[in-house]
Amino acid sequence: MLNRRNFLKIAALGTSTLALPQMSNSMRRTPQVRPNILFIMLDDVGREGLPFYPQHGSEQLPHGSVHAPAMTALAEDGHTRVFDTMRSTPICWGTRFEAVTGRKLFEIHGQTHRYASNPIDAIDPRFDRLPQNLIYSKLAGYRRGAFGKWHLALPENRTPTHVVTSGLDEWGISYNSNYRDNKERVYYGSEWTSSEAPGKTQVLPDDVFVDDVAAASARSFMQRSSQGDAPWFCQLWLNLVHDPVIDLSDGSKPLSKVEKLRSMVRYTDKIIEQIIDDLKASGEYDNTLLIVASDNGGSGFVGGEKSDVSERGVGIPFMMRWPGMVQGGRERRIAQMTDLYPTILQAVGHSDPRAYAKSLYPLFQPGQGAIHSFVTQSVFVGNWMVADQRYKLKTPPQCRTTEHAGSCQHLQLFDLQHDPDELEPLRGNQGGEQAWQARRRLEGIAQDLGLQVDMMSEAEEPWSTLLPKADTVALTLN
Repeated sequence: MLNRRNFLKIAALGTSTLALPQMSNSMRRTPQVRPNILFIMLDDVGREGLPFYPQHGSEQLPHGSVHAPAMTALAEDGHTRVFDTMRSTPICWGTRFEAVTGRKLFEIHGQTHRYASNPIDAIDPRFDRLPQNLIYSKLAGYRRGAFGKWHLALPENRTPTHVVTSGLDEWGISYNSNYRDNKERVYYGSEWTSSEAPGKTQVLPDDVFVDDVAAASARSFMQRSSQGDAPWFCQLWLNLVHDPVIDLSDGSKPLSKVEKLRSMVRYTDKIIEQIIDDLKASGEYDNTLLIVASDNGGSGFVGGEKSDVSERGVGIPFMMRWPGMVQGGRERRIAQMTDLYPTILQAVGHSDPRAYAKSLYPLFQPGQGAIHSFVTQSVFVGNWMVADQRYKLKTPPQCRTTEHAGSCQHLQLFDLQHDPDELEPLRGNQGGEQAWQARRRLEGIAQDLGLQVDMMSEAEEPWSTLLPKADTVALTLN
């Protein structure tokens, strides 16, 4: 949502930043064949913060307390599939990396980084040489643009040179190389790099809201690209609603922290509403594969558990609208953000196999089964989860750092069907033989993936210790 006081300032940032004419495209593409692709990612918006995910609540941000009419209407659209069990990594950069590479974090983590107090220490040294392997370079025949948060280059000051070699045609990227010292620069006075000055950095004015600039740049890119014959790919990764919590209301009255957070969600919703209005006005809405997701669960102030592999940390809002391909409704089969990579490539007519990522296409076809028998997520190698459709095996939150490694001696098993908030891990013979068969299978999967499982079961005498070894459940890695 463009703040009136920022309108002229944003327009002055570049000639391509804010040109939003109404237009029609004489060349219509059927949505099933090389659709436009719009990938919007929110930051730290947990399922519990959106009104169309009623299964979770929060004392600080009660279900239904946020008015998000655009996202709610999108969720209820007859062409939108809303995923109830989409998993991401529980951290910002991890999900972004997995979505645009189709690779899992544990594939780039060495065992020497099993417990890492500093996230940068846990990254494979090859990470900063991966831009040529991102999905953008594989979208031949598309106009490709990315706007907003990048977070694919660490440390952040590598961003200007990293994005240049990523395969994009146009970009406007915000980042903050000194975030820890200046949190407020996430939104005001942010560092910005664009295709108008490749490899260069400018600092946005202190009274210009960074997501206004990103949204305006993305809208301009889509409008201009829709005038041509080629389809386009547009990525808009917002900073909203990452901390710090700020007031984005009309300023008519002082707000509490929770009220400010609600204003941030409403502001996000307004940005999405304006983009959808643009697509409808240009005639491109039904020619576009629209993906709206979050990077992880909410921060602590939203009732989520960002940085942990609990469902409130890895369970994210995820919607996909695709007329002619997707039938509206709720999707309850398990999926993970790595699946976006093969799905987008299949949509544009390409493929690039990945070990743990599956195209979502089968979920759109009547009578098809699940695409995964299990899904997995990790923060660092010491903090991980593996889940099937019902059960989940995970390490406790203390497994994230070296300081707490000594207390990570118990794997936890949860029955998500009866305990979706993971309030009480199964112990002893709770859950019966079925639960403990699942535990043995999930632990075997984790071992095969190279995750650390040399820990004790958080059970006194589980069924898994009573069953003959010959009854071990065979693993299916998919």
